[in-house]
Amino acid sequence: MFETCEWRVFDLDSLNGVYLNGMRVDDASLCEGDEIQVGEATLVITRAPMTARSGVQVLRSISGALEGAV
Repeated sequence: MFETCEWRVFDLDSLNGVYLNGMRVDDASLCEGDEIQVGEATLVITRAPMTARSGVQVLRSISGALEGAV
């Protein structure tokens, strides 16, 4: 687990909301193991070594998951 929560999530006035571990949030800190739900997509926060190339793949995966959830 992380020593501290390193990231944040913000809901920018979406219609369906952003859920963190099952609770609707407007602004929250994210820690390893947390689950963010946006529409039908669920993202699990994990920490792994990331290169620029793997970072692009992660963003494409997130984008694809969110497009499929619309």
